[in-house]
Amino acid sequence: MTGTRRTTSVASTVGTTTRRHHHIILALCIVFVAITNHRVCAFSATRARIAVSTAQKQHHPPRRLQQCILAAISDALDATGDNGDSGDEPPLDVQEPDLLQLLLPASTCDVNQMSGTDLAYVGDVVFELYVRSLNVWPSMRTSNLQDVVVGTVRAENQSRLLTSIREGFDLSNKEKQVISRGRNSVTKSKNRRNPAAYQDSTAFEAFVGYLYIQDRDRLVELLQWLRPILTAPTETDGS
Repeated sequence: MTGTRRTTSVASTVGTTTRRHHHIILALCIVFVAITNHRVCAFSATRARIAVSTAQKQHHPPRRLQQCILAAISDALDATGDNGDSGDEPPLDVQEPDLLQLLLPASTCDVNQMSGTDLAYVGDVVFELYVRSLNVWPSMRTSNLQDVVVGTVRAENQSRLLTSIREGFDLSNKEKQVISRGRNSVTKSKNRRNPAAYQDSTAFEAFVGYLYIQDRDRLVELLQWLRPILTAPTETDGS
């Protein structure tokens, strides 16, 4: 109904325009269609042009021209882009980005040019989100949930996870290189209580970050493989 009222309003406005201003009417027609329907196609615009052109050639009075424009706009708004003529251009299909696309780096990102620490920077948040989602239900006290998450993502535990991956997960040569790149990117510091665990943790996060950007199917495989380890009862569970 809104489109019909807008169409009638535009047609009423341009109906009093003289025939020597047909090019202005045409522009109004095309612009109206463009701003009211993002799926405008070449076919819709062509129909509008033909209607106005016909009115010009046949010297229709303004009221007849108004009716032609009204019909052309209505046809354009209802058009799906497929009029049975294979010669027409396909409709413009404007797709909204999905959530994953919004959470990925720019399409120009070259994962092979990223440093190990950059990969770990991404992998850190990806893995923690996975752990949080894994434990947020059934509901528990927030303090207990935080203890579980922190205990899972801490460097010492990620070091153990990396050991398990090296022993039981079938790593490709490229993946081994990424893990080494992550581990070697860590600057040794006397302030860290367990430098070796921190290096392993960074290597683990770099591996996750690499797969998240480069091969998400492989990341799904990795996280599914880790799931039994992450959900296994611990001594602190009281079981």
